[in-house]
Amino acid sequence: LGTFSEGVLPWGDEYRSIRVFDNEAYVQVKAFGVMEVGRYTIRIEWEPVSFKLVDADGKPVVGARVRVSGPLNLTAISDERGVASFELYKPGPYDVTVKFRGVTVATVSIGSIVKPDFEVKCKVYEVAWLLTNAWDKPLKGAELVIRGPEGLIAKGVSDDEGMVRLGQLPGGQFTVEASYKRVSRSDVVEISGSGVRRMKLDVFLELPVIGVPLTTLEALVAVSTTGVSALGLTLARRRGVSNVEEEELSLEE
Repeated sequence: LGTFSEGVLPWGDEYRSIRVFDNEAYVQVKAFGVMEVGRYTIRIEWEPVSFKLVDADGKPVVGARVRVSGPLNLTAISDERGVASFELYKPGPYDVTVKFRGVTVATVSIGSIVKPDFEVKCKVYEVAWLLTNAWDKPLKGAELVIRGPEGLIAKGVSDDEGMVRLGQLPGGQFTVEASYKRVSRSDVVEISGSGVRRMKLDVFLELPVIGVPLTTLEALVAVSTTGVSALGLTLARRRGVSNVEEEELSLEE
């Protein structure tokens, strides 16, 4: 029909009515004694329905898995704008579920599709960790791992400032494991907001040359018995390090 939208067209000895609008279309197949039997095909270009995912700070959530369930069951991944689009050509109610890093961060129920764009606020937060030693000083090179019920959520290594910047994380309860060489710590934390969290590792001092960290208890025991230098020499020999010079260490910061 080209650009034809509404009216009547000559049809044998009669005229047929045709209507093609944005929300409906029909064609008359019988007019008095004139009739046309057969199959009529109407090509419809559906406007996609888009869901824009944003975190608690209004930033796009990229790489989330969005699933719509209803008359149609479809899945899409949010793009760099945080948008996931679907062609929902079957009307009816839909349930929308958003998963980010394997964790459900939003659920929305839509009674009917009355607009092409929806914004979905997700329980996703911008979180970083500050890792420190026993003296509350930044700890460089420590590893941080976050695990959820279904496995790994995120991991990273602290920088010169002791910061582990993990970006967007899903909300919920997770196990956070921090480790620096032979010293480690594990906590269960609830992520429910953006910000910087602190985690202290019991690294009292680190022996020179061999680079072995000691906890507060180990350092106190070493001082009260053989001394730090003797302990350092013993550890070095165990690790096969030769020619280790004894060095007096101060326990003062």
